[in-house]
Amino acid sequence: METPTLLFTDIEGSTALYERVGAVFRSALALHHALLRAEVARHGGEMLRDTGDGVIAAFADPARAIACAVAAQQALDSAEWPPETGPLRVRMGVHRGPAVFEDGDYRGLVMHHATRVMGAAHGGQVLCSAAVADVLPEGVAELRDLGLYRLKGVPAPMRLFEIARADMHAPFPPPNAPPAFTHRLPVAPTKYFGRDAEIADLFELLRPLPQTAERAHGRLVTVLGPGGTGKTRITLEVAARLLPEYSHAVWFVPLADVREPALILEKVREALGIAAEPGVSALDQAAQFLAAQPSLLVLDNLEQLLPGGALPVNELLAAAPSAACLVSSRVRLDLGCEQEFSLQPLRLPAANASRGELLDFASVQLFVDRARAVRREFALTDENAHGIAQLCRALEGIPLAIELAAARAAVLTPQQMLARLGQRLDFLAGGRADLPERHRTLRAAIAWSYELLSEPLQRLFVRLSVFRGGWTLEAAEAIGGEDGEPASLVLDRLGELRACSLISADE
Repeated sequence: METPTLLFTDIEGSTALYERVGAVFRSALALHHALLRAEVARHGGEMLRDTGDGVIAAFADPARAIACAVAAQQALDSAEWPPETGPLRVRMGVHRGPAVFEDGDYRGLVMHHATRVMGAAHGGQVLCSAAVADVLPEGVAELRDLGLYRLKGVPAPMRLFEIARADMHAPFPPPNAPPAFTHRLPVAPTKYFGRDAEIADLFELLRPLPQTAERAHGRLVTVLGPGGTGKTRITLEVAARLLPEYSHAVWFVPLADVREPALILEKVREALGIAAEPGVSALDQAAQFLAAQPSLLVLDNLEQLLPGGALPVNELLAAAPSAACLVSSRVRLDLGCEQEFSLQPLRLPAANASRGELLDFASVQLFVDRARAVRREFALTDENAHGIAQLCRALEGIPLAIELAAARAAVLTPQQMLARLGQRLDFLAGGRADLPERHRTLRAAIAWSYELLSEPLQRLFVRLSVFRGGWTLEAAEAIGGEDGEPASLVLDRLGELRACSLISADE
């Protein structure tokens, strides 16, 4: 019994190429074989056989197998190919495992697994299994962990690594194999607009890469903002873009209807699709499930479960070191590992912006798109451009408010909507039937946050409503203090209101 490292290769699209150019392909194939044989010999490998449009070679040293694959790809890139075929795109897989050598060839499951590793690669790409990556000496190759995949005929998911090369022309798509996990992200019913910079920042914060000092808090990211700013929607957009990074080990955990912090981990277990086991806690089950793979949990609407809800989240992160949490909340969790991400309203156009200038603003794009949903012929025109710009500004770029206003486009023009915004909480009502109750009206969106406040904070919030356009700290202290209380308590409560995403502070 031996433990060889096997290199399998295959020409991508060889059948179609042969049918198209015939004899010319045979000459290109001969050159391909000659190049691969030369590299296998140069790196101390043993050529076992060719497979028609590929080769199988064995190496005693996995580092030599990797070096051979990289050198072979470079030789293939620099070769002079017939114009009819162009450069041949060869996919390569490297795998290691026990095998029996007989009749000049190896026998065993390692052969089957190696061909599946190769089959998951794209032309020009080299993939290897964890069995190879785990024994490579440091510095031999730069490996990119692609995650766990289900390879045809292989019972357990296999972790695949890409051999990164400086001469790679562009990133390769995900492997040609289904990811090990099936994500459970809701499909958004409407088009998303804007927030490209915010999405890019969240993506970088949450990518499952080795943590650096600058990214030490990337395992728990809380998207904060008042009601209607689009926290849930941006977390779903970011999670969808992170699916390849996590091999689809991404799960959405809805918490808006949960009222007991003790149920958070039960909801996580439910989202993961794990059946409850007598005598085993939801924490232990979730941690064991998440341990196999870098994973992302999207915990949606956590604010009504705080502060008690922070503890189970902290326990889960401690028990599952490879997991990350993306949280949407109106209140921060106040955990040491938390990275706060404040979500601002959409960028607003100038009041006198032209029709052409308005097209660059996501707030306007959102309004026009949602207005078309209720009145198909609706369009941004020179005649209504000023009204739409004024309307988006009056709604302060809050996505929910813009969507609720756009729903009125079936019977009102933007100018008529503006005239009715004096009582905006009553006007901005009647959203889509599939929206949560707290998002059916702007009044409900604000009430959801208000009802989570303690009575002293509710009283201060009411008193602050007399100000228009903001206030100074001194003004807040003058009208916000309770009888017999020190004025310093107002400052503390302002901080709490800010933490609840109900006020913001500007210098």
